[in-house]
Amino acid sequence: MMLRAGPLEMRYGYGDLRAISVGGREIVRRIYAAVRDRNWDTAPNALDNVVVQARPDAFDVSFACENRLNDVDFAWRGAIHGSAEGTVTYRLEGSARATFLKNRIGFCVLHPAACAGAQCEIQHADGGRERAVLPRRIIAAQPVSPFENMRLFRQRIAGGAWLEIAFEGDLFEMEDQRNWTDASYKTFSTPLRLPFPVEVKQGAHVRQMITLRVEGLPRRGRARPSANPLISFSDHTVPLPRIGLGMPADAPAPREGAVQALRGLKLAHLRADLDLSGDTVVGDLRRATAMSKRLGLPLELALLVPAEDADVALLRARAAIQAARPRIARWLIYRAVEVQTEPPPIQTLVGLARRHLKGLAPRAPFASGVNTDFMFLNRHPLAATGMDALTVAINPQVHAFDDASLVETLAAQGTLAKNLQRLARSKPVIVSPVTLLPRFNPYATAALARASPPADPRQRTAFGACWALGSLKYLAEAGMSSVTFFETHGPRGLLEGRNIFPVYALFAAVGAFAGGAVLASASSRPLTADALVLVKGRRTSALIANFAEGETDIEVRTAARPKRIDRVVGAESAPATYMDGRLRLRVAGRSITRVTWAQ
Repeated sequence: MMLRAGPLEMRYGYGDLRAISVGGREIVRRIYAAVRDRNWDTAPNALDNVVVQARPDAFDVSFACENRLNDVDFAWRGAIHGSAEGTVTYRLEGSARATFLKNRIGFCVLHPAACAGAQCEIQHADGGRERAVLPRRIIAAQPVSPFENMRLFRQRIAGGAWLEIAFEGDLFEMEDQRNWTDASYKTFSTPLRLPFPVEVKQGAHVRQMITLRVEGLPRRGRARPSANPLISFSDHTVPLPRIGLGMPADAPAPREGAVQALRGLKLAHLRADLDLSGDTVVGDLRRATAMSKRLGLPLELALLVPAEDADVALLRARAAIQAARPRIARWLIYRAVEVQTEPPPIQTLVGLARRHLKGLAPRAPFASGVNTDFMFLNRHPLAATGMDALTVAINPQVHAFDDASLVETLAAQGTLAKNLQRLARSKPVIVSPVTLLPRFNPYATAALARASPPADPRQRTAFGACWALGSLKYLAEAGMSSVTFFETHGPRGLLEGRNIFPVYALFAAVGAFAGGAVLASASSRPLTADALVLVKGRRTSALIANFAEGETDIEVRTAARPKRIDRVVGAESAPATYMDGRLRLRVAGRSITRVTWAQ
């Protein structure tokens, strides 16, 4: 639902304010309240008694909310008021209905990543003021200095105006969420320098308020109408990364028909994980080797090495690998248990692995980095000495889980990839794996039982395929040499049993260009539609993803009339028109349309 407060326009949904804009320019991405348990898991919001009173230039929203997860039980009331003068206040007042451990309760404000480089002013809790700039490079330090102990945040926006956000009820500080591919900087309550988790006693009260206003703008004004997404191409190409899939940890061996379908994707490798601290190495390696042979693919073999007994563990792994005799594409060397507060012993582990394993596959490179979020690497920047490539994993759901937030992470993946290249110092960069959900929780403060990675139901949907297209687009355009996505089959894969998921069709279309290149492209509205442009020989194809739920009119700026337009994922598109260097398409919601040119 769209709401207005004087010159401010925003979208309300389920307790959140999103895309707060002035004159069509987004100035705040999201304001919301979060309740995090001791393992940083988010207790979902359950809203009731929602009342929205929308007027032409003002509004009021009120609701009751419950947050329950494991032992967390918190209830609160929210009240949001937008005035015709252009001020928005959001109040939270609640109490604990049980005693539980929490890491955070309170407001979060997301500032768009596009604000990088913006001038800011900060008022601290002690009354002191500072000037600062939102960082362009991804910052590992939490909080981002000097955005800490804040009571007031001011940011210069277009036209010489200033955005002002005041915080009450707690101390607020900022972190750079681009470390997790969120396209934002986040200002949140309760400083991380304070111990956590903290016990919240039954009956304990929480009160917070955020006040937002813009200074230096006319009191009234309408946002510019949104134009259709426009896709345009550059003349810059990069090699299409080598693409692989992961070996499922728990799915039964696929049928022969599924194997043949996967072989048709022209993949480069199969990733398989071996936890050298466990007792399943021989069996896991045997299954991975058998699967790689059926697919005709070499293994990207990820070795999870216990840091305290690395030498012995690698000797045992060598014996198992010698017996199984798999074909190796590359070695990925990780610490079995990665610790955010400690530098990963990458160079030591790679040195040991090279000594014990190089003779088994003399031409296979040794890559290392982290098997989880970029934050773990960025916090302890290392030169890529001793390794042949740098690697990191990506998932879009560390902080937010709705479809719109997942789409927002796509461009941020490209930013993260460029920061990886800076750390790699001219070495190749590998992203492995890309998954919709985290495979494990590296931030837990309590021991968690081992379990199979969770599956996101969107893996089976057209939206999942559209998201994967955007991920590959931004990682490829940033120059990644190799990307491993998802799994071959099962609930986290491209197919399951006799069911082929829409994401399979995407990788089939991309596989036809294996060994080719990616032509850089740009969308005027990348949160609605974006494109991956593939080139090989005399063929060029633009795979256009529509992330919106409904039909969308999309324009493509192109000097040549396309030879063919067809559906890859989703419903058939309406007829297209071409005139004056613009191709106009009306495409179905949550779909991928292919536009092909042949010279």
